[in-house]
Amino acid sequence: IQEALESSEARFRNLIEQSPIGTVVFHPDGRPAYANPAQRKLMGLRSNELRFLLTNYNILEDRQLIESGWMPLIRKGFAGEPAALPPTLYEPRKVDIGKVIDHDPLWLRAHIFAVRDAHDQIVEIVLAYEDVTEQKKAEEDRKRLEEQVLHVQKLKSLGVLAGGIAH
Repeated sequence: IQEALESSEARFRNLIEQSPIGTVVFHPDGRPAYANPAQRKLMGLRSNELRFLLTNYNILEDRQLIESGWMPLIRKGFAGEPAALPPTLYEPRKVDIGKVIDHDPLWLRAHIFAVRDAHDQIVEIVLAYEDVTEQKKAEEDRKRLEEQVLHVQKLKSLGVLAGGIAH
C-alpha cells in the first residue's frame, strides 16, 4: 500500500512539475504554498525571488488584481467556486514582495479552484495561469490592420486615392 501511495504521489507531482501551465497553490489565507516551474518561468522568478514571493506575498492583497477586476473572481475561488479569469495585463515589477521582479508586463488568463479534504473543508486553492501575451499582440495587430484598411477604403471612396488627388 505504501509503495502504491508513493507511486501515485510521484505521478501527480510530476504532472504539476512538468505542466506547461503556470500553477500556484495557495493556503486558504491567500499566502502561496507552492509555484511550479512553469509559473516561476512565466513570472521570471529566480530561486531567491521565489522565497520572497512565498513569504511576502498574499494574493488577496494584490493591488493589481484588485484594480484589474479579478478580485471578485479570486474570492469566489477562495470560497470554493471554480472561476475563469479573463485575460488581463499583469506587471510582475509591481508585485509587492519587498523585492523587484525584473520581468516585462504580460497578459494572463487564469482558472481558479479550491481543493477540499475528506471533510469537504477547503485546504488549498489552485490558480493556473496561461500566458496569452502573443495572442493579445496578434489581436491588437489585426485590429490596427482592420482600422487601416477601413481608413484606406474611406479615402478611396472619397476619391483621394484614385491615382492621386481627384480632379
